[in-house]
Amino acid sequence: MIGESAPQNSDLTTFTLKVEGQPLPDTYRISSIDISREFGRIASASIVLLDGDSSKQTFEVSSEEHLVPGKSIEIFGGYSSDENLMFKGTIVTQNIKMRKPGESYLYVECRDAAYRMTLARRSRYFKDVSYSEMFEEIAAGYPEVNIETKPTTEKHPEKVQFRISDWDFLVAQAENAGLHCLTLDGKIKIFKPDEIPEPALNLSYGVNVFDLDLEMDSRLQFSEVKASSWDASQQQLLDADIDDVTTPSQGNIPATELAQTHGDLIFELKHSGRLSQQELDGWVEAQM
Repeated sequence: MIGESAPQNSDLTTFTLKVEGQPLPDTYRISSIDISREFGRIASASIVLLDGDSSKQTFEVSSEEHLVPGKSIEIFGGYSSDENLMFKGTIVTQNIKMRKPGESYLYVECRDAAYRMTLARRSRYFKDVSYSEMFEEIAAGYPEVNIETKPTTEKHPEKVQFRISDWDFLVAQAENAGLHCLTLDGKIKIFKPDEIPEPALNLSYGVNVFDLDLEMDSRLQFSEVKASSWDASQQQLLDADIDDVTTPSQGNIPATELAQTHGDLIFELKHSGRLSQQELDGWVEAQM
């Protein structure tokens, strides 16, 4: 068995919400907390509170200053007050909903600090930079965000960002390099899938898994991927192809077997501009 098993814990579940470093008042009635974190997306947290008094015609929690958009928020959770940080970010929206008379809720949406990278479309040029240097240059415009990635060596003569948000551009360039992006409490971790460390925890169905949603989709798997671009200096086509890639095991059915459900279908990528051979190789590997 790899890592340490997490036994089912019957202790009291506890949580703490801090806004600008201060705990929320104990009088706030929190209905649910939902935290979402996945590759290529900004981490988020949704908090639902009971709020509203029809007899007073007020929404007291929403009217107070604790959960105003723009404030920093931290969510801690654990057992019997032994809690760990689960989410850190910024409050971005408030939403009041009434489902039936006398029952109203305040929905508070929070995002990782990297959400600021999604707010505006930008255009600029990057010259003679590696992927890691480009990632760091993009993040430099956001003091609340730090980049964690390994240095890359290949220099790219030119990269163009045109009318696209910094976040979308960063994720797209990371995918071109065969890398994943993960936001984690103000930090963007950019890494190859095979750099994921050994599991530190064993989750067992029927023991310590309370909710589960797994999906296998054969439509995203291909038996071969090809890419091509034009080398203007040599007046010839550059190409790359791949039919296998080493990835961490994800179950008893390998991706190659799923790809066979379409037959020998080849996924083709074409770039009308100039890409180096190394970029083409990274592109097909990332798509595979």
